[in-house]
Amino acid sequence: MKPAAVFILSCWTALAAEPPKNAGYVLRDGSVAIVGYNDMSGIFANLNALFIRAHPGVAFKMQLKGTATAAPALTLGVSAFAPMGAEFSEMELEAYKSFVGASPMLIRVAHCSLSPSALSAPVGIFVNKANPIQELTVEQVARIFTTGGPGGDFKSWGQVGLKGEWARRPIHPCGIAEEAAAGLAAFMLRKMGGRPFAPDYDQFAQSSQVVKRVGEDPLAIGFASGNIVTGEAKLLAIAEKEGGPASSLTASEVVSGKYPYDRHLLIYVRRVPGEPIDPFVKEYLRLVLSREGQQAIATAPPSYLPLNAQEVKEELAKLEPTRGAPYVRSAGSDGFEEILTKLNEHFAETHPELKFKLLVTGLPSISMYGLITGVSSFALTDREIWPLETRPFRQIYGYEPTAIRIGRAGYSGPGRTNPPGVYVNAKNPLAGLTVEQVARVFTTSGRNGDLTHWGQLGLKDAWTQRAIHLYGPPDDGCLASALRHSKMDGLPFARHYERLSTCAEIIHAIAMDRYGIALAGFCDAKLLSPAVKMLPLAKQEGAPFAGSTYAEVLAGKYPLSPHLCLYVNRVPGKPLDPFVKEYVRLLLSREGQAIVATQKDMPKGYLPLNPKEVAEELTKLER
Repeated sequence: MKPAAVFILSCWTALAAEPPKNAGYVLRDGSVAIVGYNDMSGIFANLNALFIRAHPGVAFKMQLKGTATAAPALTLGVSAFAPMGAEFSEMELEAYKSFVGASPMLIRVAHCSLSPSALSAPVGIFVNKANPIQELTVEQVARIFTTGGPGGDFKSWGQVGLKGEWARRPIHPCGIAEEAAAGLAAFMLRKMGGRPFAPDYDQFAQSSQVVKRVGEDPLAIGFASGNIVTGEAKLLAIAEKEGGPASSLTASEVVSGKYPYDRHLLIYVRRVPGEPIDPFVKEYLRLVLSREGQQAIATAPPSYLPLNAQEVKEELAKLEPTRGAPYVRSAGSDGFEEILTKLNEHFAETHPELKFKLLVTGLPSISMYGLITGVSSFALTDREIWPLETRPFRQIYGYEPTAIRIGRAGYSGPGRTNPPGVYVNAKNPLAGLTVEQVARVFTTSGRNGDLTHWGQLGLKDAWTQRAIHLYGPPDDGCLASALRHSKMDGLPFARHYERLSTCAEIIHAIAMDRYGIALAGFCDAKLLSPAVKMLPLAKQEGAPFAGSTYAEVLAGKYPLSPHLCLYVNRVPGKPLDPFVKEYVRLLLSREGQAIVATQKDMPKGYLPLNPKEVAEELTKLER
């Protein structure tokens, strides 16, 4: 049974608010665009009907394709606000802040749902039904799922209080993968102190997979969406601290704020620092937080739970004017600004009727936002787009953007930034690796087997039996995930792969560990020391090893060299837009490649394609 909704005793009073005619979220037909979470369609149907009752002249255009679509639309101001089932990712926040100059405002609008049909639920801690444990503390959960905490890791069920034969049994932790959608992994990592997952943590893409694993393994414990009903697994009650009361995952405990792993439906608001919130947006949010609005949410499928009185009061306070810092918009990458300016000037020589407006930033995801929202005809990036960055495009259009390579980014040299690479301790005698060997070292379950000891790579004597220690960035949908998908057949990282947050931490780990090997992204050469070396790599067995020098990158020999890419929206099976096709031809022409070559001395260093690569990219225009 659902609990009685708890509301603050204040009603929404309709004001004469109409959306500004020049607002980016007002479409040509005068309707207001709302872009975001697909599981809030029922909620918005109720809320919009309430709003229109007081403002008959207002119309809404709902584009609720998924959470990944919300951040790009809010960043560029083409949605009134961003409805979300989880918080923005770090990447989405970084992109937004770089463009707007400050963080967006977050408004909680409801608790997540316990209905099995809902896409957003509080996080539940599941164990097998045969497990006698009934509750855990927040600290115990953190020590089970993560590693490196001050109290030590929990590895056996006896460490959390079970007796008899259970005391010696190992704990098998599992849960949602860091790169998976819905933000559950990121949410739990924050709740658990920001420490990395335990080495034996099994990752799954879907909550249903986690609960299935728990139901099959009596020793397993997993975190997943708490609205999954199964007869083979059970939910644990959770206490905030030892000796405190444990809270079960029920609607009343969620609404009261007692359950520790509660989550909320959110609406992010675009707010310019030093300026008030858009009056139209503010009035709509006051409706959402009113007694009528909260009732509209509670009665809409799939039964999201209303806020309590204190939460409503806290969210309403955010809508009042506050002083902010001056508004600053970043120009972004000078390298791309110069490239695009020169290309546009060259293009305009034969198309004088066209006017260009640059939208340039140092973050590739912002360039993709322009393509995703239709603000720009293409997106120019200094590397291949990461999996998380293409997700909003797929949610809106149902297919992948088309990538056209137009150059390369990054080469090694004194005082330069190294491109992505593989690093080992300077005492390691290894001469180099093939791309296949890199994949077999860092991932598991490949068809040719894992490489776990240095002797398997040909090292002799004291090295032969030594285990390979792995380091690299988190598998969170960004660099490590991109390399895993593009160079390692999408296989999962080995369990002993240690995730580190920064390039500095990765390089330091290798300097201190003679048996270590690491993946790293663009790395400032100043971070390197005589204790570390970057390995030459070969594209395949029998091919010569190549480093990341200017000559080797220019020749296309270095396998991990990122490309400068132009992403375009091309419907599968249909010809490319004529304007985009002509612009791409300019980029791949002798004149266009010469413009790219002028950026050789930029911090990352942009290089043109070789003739073979240019020919390959030109064929994409005719498909």
